[in-house]
Amino acid sequence: MDWFKPLDEYCERVGPAFWAEPLNAVSNFAFLFAALLAFQMCRRQSAGRGGFWLTGLLAAVGIGSFLYHTVANLWSMFADIIPIYIFQISLVVLYGAAFADHHGKPKSAGITLVLSFFIVATVAFLKVPREIANGSFAYASSLLTITLLAIGQYYLGGRRSTTLLLASALFAVAIVFRTMDDAICQHFQLGTHFLWHGINAAVLFLAVCAYLQMARPVNRDARL
Repeated sequence: MDWFKPLDEYCERVGPAFWAEPLNAVSNFAFLFAALLAFQMCRRQSAGRGGFWLTGLLAAVGIGSFLYHTVANLWSMFADIIPIYIFQISLVVLYGAAFADHHGKPKSAGITLVLSFFIVATVAFLKVPREIANGSFAYASSLLTITLLAIGQYYLGGRRSTTLLLASALFAVAIVFRTMDDAICQHFQLGTHFLWHGINAAVLFLAVCAYLQMARPVNRDARL
């Protein structure tokens, strides 16, 4: 396995140079900006470790993606995808625990239910050939999971928050732009992958916001 073999997977890249994908690379600073905003929000709200953990992963997503769109080889590809998957799993676990706790149920039950659904959906969608939709089906399980969580939070969470619903809607738009990157390449040389980065930075920030809303302590006495 050649960890340093150059990879070319995106429309904007026309060679092996470090800055061969300037828009795809620079657009990752949106993740760092989103992480800064999330960090400030976590401090203001005296958030628990879960909020700061997600914020750190948000920054790691931007750094890993920047490496992949500049160095563009096998090791940088893993630096890109590993923080993304860790963020997805962490969000599912933390959200499932917070949702269950909000309803007075064991956190382990919420984690098991949501994580099991996410894993089964991920395995199912990974069977879709990468050639279809430019590999975007790899994110379909995340879209489906956060959409269901968003609906659950709105109708069952007792807080009527639309934050995660907005995140899921924006995520669907981001997936469209990711899918278009290869198809539109012959007409627009810069592609559309940089839009995937910009919109996803907002998606992950909103996901952190929604988690903090759900994780706020419940005054059970006031509900009796």
